[in-house]
Amino acid sequence: MSRRRWFFGLLAISIVFDAVDTFLKGRQYFAGFGLEYPLHIGGYLALAGVAAYTANRRFHAGLAAANLVCQLSWILRSLDVLS
Repeated sequence: MSRRRWFFGLLAISIVFDAVDTFLKGRQYFAGFGLEYPLHIGGYLALAGVAAYTANRRFHAGLAAANLVCQLSWILRSLDVLS
């Protein structure tokens, strides 16, 4: 918990780099992810900001669980495993 600002700061930076990398691949490539991707970026940045400043262990546990579900859902849908 003492290093949460560093951890979530680096997470936020990696999210921004991912968004820039995706956009540099072209507008069509970026748009191909639909509305979910910009919402994903904004949501993760907001949650990383909150997580950096709160020491609430329930929040962090909920964030970790929600992140795992969200990432697994994204991966499975991207690979068309669920259809």
